[in-house]
Amino acid sequence: MFKGICHIFGGMVTLVHILIYSDDRNTAGLLAAYTERFFCNNGTKYDIKIIFDTHGDFSCIKRFHIAFVDMDTQGISGTELLAKMKQANPSLLPILVADTDQQLDDAIKIGVLGYLSKPPKQTRVAKNLDYALREYYSQHHTVIATSDHHTIRIPTEEIVYITTANRKTRVRTVHNDFPCEESLAQWYENLAEQQRFVYSHTSYLVNLEHVVHFDKSEVTVRLGDGSLENIYMSQRKYSAFKAAFLEYSKNAR
Repeated sequence: MFKGICHIFGGMVTLVHILIYSDDRNTAGLLAAYTERFFCNNGTKYDIKIIFDTHGDFSCIKRFHIAFVDMDTQGISGTELLAKMKQANPSLLPILVADTDQQLDDAIKIGVLGYLSKPPKQTRVAKNLDYALREYYSQHHTVIATSDHHTIRIPTEEIVYITTANRKTRVRTVHNDFPCEESLAQWYENLAEQQRFVYSHTSYLVNLEHVVHFDKSEVTVRLGDGSLENIYMSQRKYSAFKAAFLEYSKNAR
């Protein structure tokens, strides 16, 4: 597992999950190295995982956003592999790694975002990742947050809650904290169309998607690492929060 630790202020900050599916260790190694280089230069936080074989279980594919798929993986045809991945994760953005034109023609029938020939070249990997990242952002609702030192783009689904902090706000995402200039009222206005961001307290705006439990005194939310955090619930906000949560849960089924 490779973990991206590059932070570039002014970049689009999120966590993009990258899969490299190949049993060719040389190809997988080159793809991982070029991908790390691309994201360090780009400023987006990333996570890379190399999988040599799923042993028929493709449920693990669900967490990934972009995938390099080696069409020469043993034990399964390239087209079958792509079909199973797309079935497990319809929003996956696959980049084909192929040896022959026939493999490419077969894959296009299923739907791929881009393609690479072996051995992969750094410039081609970067070009394909740039296009994949643009497509990723077009699929995900994002908001812009600013502070004295940076401007960042945050996918709304990754926001757990927003709270007031020193006359400004702090955005808690599934992976990070971001201090921001925007007021809580501005955040509420920007996120109103989402219908999942609700006040639990005058100083807390909560994403219902991450709520595990709540009562009249606190709300329990789940973070990206699986840990839980408790935040304030105002008794005056409880009834409206409960109604919004039940409505959101009904529509999310």
